[in-house]
Amino acid sequence: MEEKIEKKRAKRLHMEHERENIITSGNLFIDVFLGILGKTNATPEVCTKYLKKVLHAIFFLGHINKPQILPEDFIPDCLQRNLRKRCPQIFEQCKTHLPRQTPYSILLEFMAENDNVKDPQNFISQLANVNSSLWKKDRTIGSHPVANDFAFTASIIAYSCYKDATTNRILKIAYGSSMSCKGKVPRLIMIRISALYKWDKAISYAVCRHRNSPAIMFPNQVQCKTFSFEAQKCNFKRIPSCTDCEKLFKNEQPDPLSITDKKICLYGSLAETESVSNLLMCCPDLRNTTVSEQFDNQNPMNREEIEHIFTTQYQQQLISELRSLLNSRDFTVPEGEWLFYNPV
Repeated sequence: MEEKIEKKRAKRLHMEHERENIITSGNLFIDVFLGILGKTNATPEVCTKYLKKVLHAIFFLGHINKPQILPEDFIPDCLQRNLRKRCPQIFEQCKTHLPRQTPYSILLEFMAENDNVKDPQNFISQLANVNSSLWKKDRTIGSHPVANDFAFTASIIAYSCYKDATTNRILKIAYGSSMSCKGKVPRLIMIRISALYKWDKAISYAVCRHRNSPAIMFPNQVQCKTFSFEAQKCNFKRIPSCTDCEKLFKNEQPDPLSITDKKICLYGSLAETESVSNLLMCCPDLRNTTVSEQFDNQNPMNREEIEHIFTTQYQQQLISELRSLLNSRDFTVPEGEWLFYNPV
């Protein structure tokens, strides 16, 4: 009996500890994002739109957490009245409306669209500075950043680019981040939202099929590079693509790091997935020519065939799973179409 009581007590303390870390992470993220907005050349309307999206995503993740976190817990008292006056709907719609992205994915999108940084390495360096601000400080090890138990920070970043076949010049580039949310259920929820309503459907198909599917094939002009955040050094280090992504997305030129570096990332972070999906979204010609590799003596599939299989074999299953997961977290699930937060 005493052992059971002690286990319950330990579990309660652990959940409360995680809750406090979520609140700390949310507070930090909002503060850092406000700082980014203060330095940007984006219009006030664009800044307000992205701030609302970030706040809603954080409030949503707080609402589906166990134990639940109220929106007010993330906002300093000095800002609450102003925010409630400017955007009161966010405080209620986190219970009824879904986000399409995690907070960090929204931040990444904002910076990529508004910072006008052409060189990807410079952009990755800017993200490293952002991450350094988002990670908690541990005074016992010289004020170096350490990983939060729950951080809205993405530890993995990837970019995918489409190059000119003759000059090797980058024509289009797109970024992606790891699924930056804590806990199995919130992560499963965000993956299903992404697969259904955010990612390119060919990418969603590949993720749903996982290792049992023919890979999505890309021309050699498409390249993907992945980076892992090193907290102690406050920078992003180039790493091989994860083994899952190498099976899902292919071209004739494999990542040389995957061949030479033995420290292979075994588990998908979905950073590569998001970056490849975003690249397809901004390259219609590339997107329309998407095909699968030949698999089990079957002919390669074109885009229409890939989308058809996703829609007929996986879409409804994902929707059912999403409904079940959200119902388990006291989220108001609509009878008909999903409600998505749309900042106005």
